[in-house]
Amino acid sequence: MEKLSLFGDSDLIVLAGSLPSGAPVTLYVDLMAKLRTRGVRFAVDAAGEALHAVLGCQPFLIKPNLPELCELFRADISSVEAAIPYGIRLQEMGARNVLLSMGEEGAVLFSEADGMFRLDAPHAKVCNTVGAGDSMLGGFLSGIVRGLSPAECLRLAVASGSATAFAPW
Repeated sequence: MEKLSLFGDSDLIVLAGSLPSGAPVTLYVDLMAKLRTRGVRFAVDAAGEALHAVLGCQPFLIKPNLPELCELFRADISSVEAAIPYGIRLQEMGARNVLLSMGEEGAVLFSEADGMFRLDAPHAKVCNTVGAGDSMLGGFLSGIVRGLSPAECLRLAVASGSATAFAPW
């Protein structure tokens, strides 16, 4: 917390991955609560209870993938069209922006300021999807830091995630 207290107005902190063994499901919420009065923006890439718990803190961005979305809502969601109402619902539950990763179908961005954007993924041979979601989030946030529009950030996100998935290494 001492190091995190150095962050302030408009800084971005990414909370990602599984919580450490034994950590409370509210760990991300606790971190967000301590820093949100300082103007820190949070991007959360988590699943299950940890994702559900942060929604009340109004994170700047969440990035669920399709399996995480299905788990969160206990629903069988098999297409982009079927996923759209759930993305809207995530915003209603508190997420300011939702970057929904749909794998080979691309991504959907639910932007607090500009509505919804959908972008198909490029078609190429997928070599390995490990890290593709992390790359997607990194690409999106690099656009945010550079002041790009939500649509341009989505393009960077899909390009970054796809580049990782298509790389043989």
